[in-house]
Amino acid sequence: MRLTAAISFLAPILLADLAAASQSLQEFHDATFVPAEYNDGDSFRVRYTRDGKPEENVVRLYFVDAFESIVAQDSDKRRLLEQAREFGFAQKDRVRSVEFGKRAAARVAELLSKPFTLHTSFASALGRSRKPRIYGMITTAQGEDLAAVLVREGLARVHGVEHERPDGVSGVDYEKVLADLALQAAVDRRGAWSVTDVDHLVEIRDEQRVEDRELEALGKSVVSKEPNESVDLNTASQEQLEYLPGIGSKLAARIIENRDPPYKSVDDLKRVKGVSLSLIEQLRPRLSVGQTPVHTPVPTKRVSE
Repeated sequence: MRLTAAISFLAPILLADLAAASQSLQEFHDATFVPAEYNDGDSFRVRYTRDGKPEENVVRLYFVDAFESIVAQDSDKRRLLEQAREFGFAQKDRVRSVEFGKRAAARVAELLSKPFTLHTSFASALGRSRKPRIYGMITTAQGEDLAAVLVREGLARVHGVEHERPDGVSGVDYEKVLADLALQAAVDRRGAWSVTDVDHLVEIRDEQRVEDRELEALGKSVVSKEPNESVDLNTASQEQLEYLPGIGSKLAARIIENRDPPYKSVDDLKRVKGVSLSLIEQLRPRLSVGQTPVHTPVPTKRVSE
């Protein structure tokens, strides 16, 4: 109950005047949800008005990661397995992962059936998908943060790129709020947490850590054997970045988000939170810098009135 009250208390703040918000975020009222076959719980098509003209884009939510609802590539399978382990699914229950992905997608469509508010800086969220996407935050017609609702209902995990909230609350602090909501959802066994194998949660999550270490070791081996195959900081996909030693999914997403302005040298990586000077030196043989990021500017679709 205390957590629910906390979110209710935060709701008016999330709707505060943009003057109190981060200047990097733009606010779009009366945005609408656009049905599309590729929509899921954390990435979906949105229509809004920009500079007096209707425009559409695929929005990827900050802070959260919902189960995959469509498995079309091997990378989707790997992500689905990672998500199942995070929620503590026993091996026999992991086939249900897509079920919760579809539930999250349906819930988002329901929550966004009425006009809502979009906050975005139009940072590219290209990630594993080649479909142009932008990072964003959504305040529903009921005045709630969409990411918080998904976590509270056990339909998404706290995972992904963070960003300062429109009211000035730091991304780190807001992640703590969401982590509390995730804990409450787990205790109450809501959503995907209803399937959690509590007695073996630690071992199940450790499976993922072991796999991550193996992939990192493999990445270091590839670096040592193929030093001439470079990864362009301005054009690499999230999956390509994740294969670099020391770069996980969260850090890869931050590297992509920080492409505006474009990287002019490998040393520009120091502006990315979580990238140390020692990591830059370790990766330098594998990195290059092109002239134009693939996502600048982010492609948008103008809608005929």
